[in-house]
Amino acid sequence: RMLLSPALAEVFLSELDRRAAADSRDETTLLSILSSDIVSAALNEGKAQITVRFVSDQVHLVRDRDGNVVEGN
Repeated sequence: RMLLSPALAEVFLSELDRRAAADSRDETTLLSILSSDIVSAALNEGKAQITVRFVSDQVHLVRDRDGNVVEGN
């Protein structure tokens, strides 16, 4: 939650609850980071805020309770 806005944290947590109710789980495998760039940097009230854009190659899928792939490949 430290890294998310309250609104985004709410969406994220509700999606986790939805997946748990459906008895499914996400799997993401990071294959490589193709690039990373600093988009912006600022100092706000003594705290540094840096936005970094990562471009990566990933495999994402969803498995049901039996381990079968139901989304992605």
